[in-house]
Amino acid sequence: MSARRRMASPWDAALLAVVLLICGALFWAAGSRGSGAAAVVEQNGTELCRIALSAGEKTVFTVPGEPQVVIAVENGEAWFESSGCPDQVCVRSGKLSKTGEAAACLPAGVVLRIEGRADQDAVTG
Repeated sequence: MSARRRMASPWDAALLAVVLLICGALFWAAGSRGSGAAAVVEQNGTELCRIALSAGEKTVFTVPGEPQVVIAVENGEAWFESSGCPDQVCVRSGKLSKTGEAAACLPAGVVLRIEGRADQDAVTG
C-alpha cells in the first residue's frame, strides 16, 4: 500500500486563519473586564462589600475578624493588600482585573472575586 500525501491548498490555509482569528477573539472577549465590573468581597459565603473597579482612586476595605485582611481596589484592579494569616498565599495571588478571576484567604474565610457584565455576552437560544 502506498500512502499518498496530500499537499495543503490555499483554502486550507485560509480556513486555518479564520479558525485562529475566531479563537483569538473569543479568548479576548472571555477575559475582558466589562463595564460595571466590581470587586466582590465575601466572608464565609456572606457578601460584605462590592467596590466598582471603575473608581479611579484607591479604595481600601478591612474585613472584620481574625486574621485581619485588607483588600484594596485601584485603577481597575483589586487585590489582597495585607493579611494576618501565616502563609500569605492570598497576598501573593496578585492583582485581579478580569471578570471571573478570584482569590481567597482560607484562614479568614475571605473570597475576593471580580464580577460584572462582560463586554460581549453569549446568547443561547
